[in-house]
Amino acid sequence: MRLPGICLLFFILLCSGSCSDDHDQHCGVDNPIEDLSWLAERVEEIEDSELAEFFYITKASYKLKTVFIIKNCCPFCASVYSVHDCSGKYLGNIGTGKNDIDQSKLKNETLIWEHTNTGCNV
Repeated sequence: MRLPGICLLFFILLCSGSCSDDHDQHCGVDNPIEDLSWLAERVEEIEDSELAEFFYITKASYKLKTVFIIKNCCPFCASVYSVHDCSGKYLGNIGTGKNDIDQSKLKNETLIWEHTNTGCNV
């Protein structure tokens, strides 16, 4: 095999590995709720609130990165769903405004935490 062929093969292998959805799936941790300190603190804050039963957290892919969405099903609240990256940095809210994150851009959203006495049907 000639050198350009080897370089092309190496390039294809490199791209296929770096394009995998698994590389950032859990922010490099096995259990984001326990292993990401900011997320563990957020869950603790939620559990201490009077409305804890209405909150839940999902994980999704957004722009090829893992994000966490703090959601609720509170029937008497003005609900705003905040989106955070693996470090806990606030990225925005789910919505239709100019600076909001479009829900349709979130891929593979899955539930990762809900209160033990949840009032939500997710």
